[in-house]
Amino acid sequence: MIDLVTDADTLRAVITFEVGDASVDAGVVAASARLEEVFAAGVRQILWRAEVGDECSRRVAWACGFTFEGGLRGDWESGGDLADSWVATLLAGDSREPKTRWLEPIRMSAAGVELREQSAGDERRYLETMNDPESLRWLGTLWLPKTPEQFRQMVARRQVGPSTGSSVTWTVAEPGTGSYLGTIVLFGVDGIDYRSAEVGFRTHPDSRGRGLLTSALRRVIGHAFATAEDGGLGLERLSLGAGDSNVASQGVARSCGFVQTGRDRRCYDLFDGSVVDLIRFDHLRSEFGAH
Repeated sequence: MIDLVTDADTLRAVITFEVGDASVDAGVVAASARLEEVFAAGVRQILWRAEVGDECSRRVAWACGFTFEGGLRGDWESGGDLADSWVATLLAGDSREPKTRWLEPIRMSAAGVELREQSAGDERRYLETMNDPESLRWLGTLWLPKTPEQFRQMVARRQVGPSTGSSVTWTVAEPGTGSYLGTIVLFGVDGIDYRSAEVGFRTHPDSRGRGLLTSALRRVIGHAFATAEDGGLGLERLSLGAGDSNVASQGVARSCGFVQTGRDRRCYDLFDGSVVDLIRFDHLRSEFGAH
């Protein structure tokens, strides 16, 4: 279903899409035709709105060429309450093609692990990871979900990074059971050159020291460096930072082929209030497979 509200001056319109999981393609076709009708009537700007978490509607807006602008708090009526909304714009003169790549967290397998999209079922073990003393020590000053409500908000927003081409996140899971073992994220993919990204990772306490994160990260690196024709991201360089005393993370980086490139002095805040150096690493596509 497509709902449209036009301002009295007919220069602006607000549109919403309601589509089922199996009807995204049909929704794109219907939405595209409706958009052209609206622009032909003289409207100059169409604003798309959807409740945060409505991934199908977001995919339709993305495919129709909308530019995602962010979100608004308490902007959407939902079940007798107010929820947050996503918003995007399309101008009459804009192309009707997607403005960004949609970075899918495709399913992958590696030795001892599977990589998949984050899901609501990861909540308990994800929060155990985020509230573990070792995780807090190194990640405590970064905003990461540490409560059930924050985790659910993250899952609802999980398409923001992929749909804007800025980041993609995988859950590292146990084969068979799908139990959460850790997280790997590529971020900053929408940088100046679109050919590089930074890597972040974290592991559940009972998954450390088993080589599982190293196995998963090697698989992600291969995907990042593979060409688009081979289903990869076509990146040329990955970077990674780790606290000066974070020997475990530095060890994972080196075992996956990252090379230490420098040190940023006293710039990394730890959970206890202390400040340490940040050790910088990078990995080039031309070096991949040499380690």
